[in-house]
Amino acid sequence: MVRRSLNGGAILLAFFCAQACGNSRDRATTLVEIPADFPGPETRAFVTTLQQRGARVALSEVVPRSTYPYLRTRAVKYFVDGETIDVREYSSEGLASADASGISPDGGSFRTNAPGSATEPGIELEVTTEWVLDPHYYRSGRLIVLYAGKNASLISLFTSILGPQIAGR
Repeated sequence: MVRRSLNGGAILLAFFCAQACGNSRDRATTLVEIPADFPGPETRAFVTTLQQRGARVALSEVVPRSTYPYLRTRAVKYFVDGETIDVREYSSEGLASADASGISPDGGSFRTNAPGSATEPGIELEVTTEWVLDPHYYRSGRLIVLYAGKNASLISLFTSILGPQIAGR
C-alpha cells in the first residue's frame, strides 16, 4: 500500500473550508444544477425534520465529489437558520461508515484507502485541515453531516436528530 499525505494542501483546503463552512448570513445563495437523484431519501427526511422543528432550511449548492476526493460522495450544502452545513448521502451505510471511520476524533484530518488493482497497490490518502470554526460531524444511517460553527441551538438540534457527534470539537 502506498501512503500519500496532502498536508501541504492544508492551507488551501483550510481557506476553502473557512469560506464554505463559515457563517453565511451575508453571502448570496448560489444555486447549481441539481442532479436527477437529488436529494436522496435520507437527505429529504433530514431536511423535513429540521423544518418540522422550526429551522429555516434552504439549498445552497451541490458540490461535485471531485472537490473532496478523500470522501466517497458529493456534498450538498444547505443554509440552516443562516449557517452552512454539508450533507452527504451515501449509497450504502457501509460506505458512510467507511468514510466516517476515516475522520479523526477532532475532525482535523481525514484518512481513506483508495482501492488498488491487481497491478498497482491501493493508496492511503491523508488530508489535514485547519478549521477557522469548530467542526461537528454527525452520522446517521447513510448520512454524514458537517456543521462548522458555535451555534449551540443548531448543535443541539443536530444532536437530537442525528445522535451525538462522531468527530469534532
